[in-house]
Amino acid sequence: MQFREAPLQEDSIYSSAQISIERRLIGIMCIFLVAGHSKAHIVHEILKEEEKREQYPAGLINPVRGKITWLIDKEAAKRL
Repeated sequence: MQFREAPLQEDSIYSSAQISIERRLIGIMCIFLVAGHSKAHIVHEILKEEEKREQYPAGLINPVRGKITWLIDKEAAKRL
């Protein structure tokens, strides 16, 4: 399994480092850790708005067997 850190641009909507892996490698379990009020609209769109889910890499993850676990702080979860 190969991991790579994705460099961020200053104008990016993402405010923290990302680690990317190929989507096909996620087969059993995936855990997302989300923090901060700036992520609230993204978390809402991924988890509550099916038509917008696939515009985000996290919305494309669908383990073949197993589950996705979301660990979300209060600020990131305020729109849920």
